[in-house]
Amino acid sequence: MTLETGSGFLLFAFLHRGIFCSFLAQPSDSGINTGGYQEKPAAGLISTAGSWSLREVRTAETLALWDGEPASPSWKAPGLPRTLPHSRRELRPSELQVLLESSRKCEAGESRKRRPSSALCGSPVLNKAKYGPIWINRLGPQIHVNLASAPLLEQVMRQEGKYPVRNDMELWKEHRDQQGLTYGPFTMQGQQWYRLRQALNQRLLKPAEAALYTDALNEVIEDFMTRLNQQRAESASGDHVPDIAHNFYFFALEAVCYVLFEKRIGCLERSIPQDTKTFVRSVGLMFQNSLYATFLPKWTRSLLPFWRRYLDGWNTIFSFGKKLIDQKLEEIEAQLQTGGPEKAQISGYLHFLLTSGQLSPRDAEGSLPELLMAGVDTTSNTLTWALYHLSKNPEIQAALHEEVVGMVPAGQVPQYKDFAHMPLLKAVLKETLRLYPVVPVNSRVIVDKEIEVGGFLFPKNTQFVFCHYVVSRDPCIFPEPDSFQPQRWLRKSQPDALRAQHPFGSVPFGYGVRACLGRRIAELEMQLLLTRLIQQYEVALAPETGEVTSVARIVLVPNKKVGLRFLQRQS
Repeated sequence: MTLETGSGFLLFAFLHRGIFCSFLAQPSDSGINTGGYQEKPAAGLISTAGSWSLREVRTAETLALWDGEPASPSWKAPGLPRTLPHSRRELRPSELQVLLESSRKCEAGESRKRRPSSALCGSPVLNKAKYGPIWINRLGPQIHVNLASAPLLEQVMRQEGKYPVRNDMELWKEHRDQQGLTYGPFTMQGQQWYRLRQALNQRLLKPAEAALYTDALNEVIEDFMTRLNQQRAESASGDHVPDIAHNFYFFALEAVCYVLFEKRIGCLERSIPQDTKTFVRSVGLMFQNSLYATFLPKWTRSLLPFWRRYLDGWNTIFSFGKKLIDQKLEEIEAQLQTGGPEKAQISGYLHFLLTSGQLSPRDAEGSLPELLMAGVDTTSNTLTWALYHLSKNPEIQAALHEEVVGMVPAGQVPQYKDFAHMPLLKAVLKETLRLYPVVPVNSRVIVDKEIEVGGFLFPKNTQFVFCHYVVSRDPCIFPEPDSFQPQRWLRKSQPDALRAQHPFGSVPFGYGVRACLGRRIAELEMQLLLTRLIQQYEVALAPETGEVTSVARIVLVPNKKVGLRFLQRQS
């Protein structure tokens, strides 16, 4: 599961703006006076007319305004103006046609060639180098204070209140309101969120609770290994898998459904059930069209197809979740009728929440689909990156194999207790998440008080953007930050000067009460599966893969298919 109750999508609207602002952003002045944002100067802040203000970086991802001169956008839809007007009479028919054509190409997969290579990761790195570890950008009426150093992140995170607030998730809420659904952990805020979070924490948050799912996850992993072997056998070389991320996505989806709903949905079968295929397509449909729905004026919703497709995607997602919840309710009712309350088995996550009264069926219908959405990307992307780097570093892979078979010899299945004695395995995953935080930026809004950060006093309701990707590659914290060095996480291998790493240098699962709800499950999934893979195979990079870089597609993903060879180890 991704950052802070799931992955991947916490800065939903903010991330989308980074991709599309090159042609949807409104122009603004080159600088803004910060008003209440006044204190002493800090790196990246400029003195103007006797008061301290932050020069504005207009949409830091793709369109920078500096001294009034806009930078050339890295990408924009051909035929569209740089700025879309906001009143109906200003949007010409030709521009509507461009958006419709862009949608058609997007569905056909043609628009991928036009997307920026790494807008969300490259630009914050450049911005930090240019403006220092703190800068402001404006998106419409919103002001974002970007933080790109571990001490600054720590200052904000340690001043969070009891009910930390992210961005508003307005687009998600519109769907829930339209359909009469309750809000879930992503969309709820304040005291209501806290009560819901306390209920959802049950059976997930503690390591000992996550350990209860070991057998269920090993069952899914066994099916994954079978499917992997089928793909290997079907390849020309007998060991090739052309797109490992695709395989890990379906593994993670199957695993999270089994944990949350206690149901297998057939993601690892040779013939995937039609309703599961429809669900997977609907996830892509929802996110693809949410990009347009975020930026286009509301009056265009009846004229353009994006809003309808966005709603249809969500409706299918919630319908899929409701079906699984209804099946569980029927099972519980049947148990109660045949054996009475004392015979009802409180087994898995959903069963426990419903039978213990922690969650009503209506609350479950609003919450579990959101958790399901969040439960895939951390596992699938992190495992892909881990195998990519292990294939490029055979000496690290050999050391990991030695550690794995020392605890789990060939033919045996790993158990939760084994991982206490496998520090290199944990270090490989930590280093992978440091290099590729699934969500490269995240945010907090401090709503209840003024807050001092970096020597500046900010008023309440300030939105802070945490640039995790930049922070986790800070050479002051991590020497040779762009290199894959799992040993940096092994205390025995580090000199004393390097052992005290900053605790906020890499926080891929967030911090505090809003930290990732599914962290322990995600870690266990990855540890179990990586152990099995390294136990059985030597992993090598397929020749056609070449060098892989990261790109931001809401979450951080490889820029191409990662093809790998899985060479059977001799017992």
